[in-house]
Amino acid sequence: MVYIKSDCPQKKSDESECFAFPLGLVELPSMRSDDITKYTLEPLAKHGFTDSYLASNLIGAGSDGASEMLGKHSGVLTKRKQKCPKIILWHCMCHRVKLAIGDAVKSVIQVNHVKSFLDKLYSIFSQSPKPQRELEESSFRVGENKEGT
Repeated sequence: MVYIKSDCPQKKSDESECFAFPLGLVELPSMRSDDITKYTLEPLAKHGFTDSYLASNLIGAGSDGASEMLGKHSGVLTKRKQKCPKIILWHCMCHRVKLAIGDAVKSVIQVNHVKSFLDKLYSIFSQSPKPQRELEESSFRVGENKEGT
């Protein structure tokens, strides 16, 4: 998904308000940086954002931190920085938090055991309608017992 975020100053104060809106959902034919660049710029161009406009007004871009996006020599955003010198590139904070939580879960054995157990349960019950039906029936019976019916 390609989003654009804008900072709009308020008429009666020094404060500003941010607006973020989607420009388009992009289906990528491959994860090569050239394809990512081409297909993510299309929604921008479709909405009138020319290369010269982006060069003078684009100030920031975030991504998941993959080398295709932030790679030192051929990353999508690294190439964009060559055309938009003001741009600030960063690794998305939400993605960093997700990675940190994943690392924490891996390092705490008890949590890792629970996660492994839940993953195995999911794989068992997602494979076939019969286990799904049995799980639903057993959970319904447990619910009846708790309510005293």
